[in-house]
Amino acid sequence: MGRTVPTYRRQLEKEHQRWQIFRAALRAEDQPIFDALFKHSREYADAGSSAARACPSEALFMSMLVGLCKEVLRLRQVLKPREESDEKREREDARQLTDSAIIAPRSMLTMLPYPHLKR
Repeated sequence: MGRTVPTYRRQLEKEHQRWQIFRAALRAEDQPIFDALFKHSREYADAGSSAARACPSEALFMSMLVGLCKEVLRLRQVLKPREESDEKREREDARQLTDSAIIAPRSMLTMLPYPHLKR
């Protein structure tokens, strides 16, 4: 006996074909982004087939969202050490500025181009 219900992967491919007109209408620089979204949906095809939704688009879009969230979290982990080191550098720079302002206000005033403005 043959299958009467198409597999999720086949439904996914049909849905991908239906969206090709939309893809063609996108700008050239946006088309790879569209392709990346569908790549996310293929990566989570096992979960989509387990969901057994009447409308395969729901699982398709949820797979895309999960893939995008995973990518955002990965990028946050990559950027977090950089942000922490930037914050540390900014605090160090601010400390040095306040230290130099405490030590050198009079010497800075003598360097002004208008000596009559000395306090």
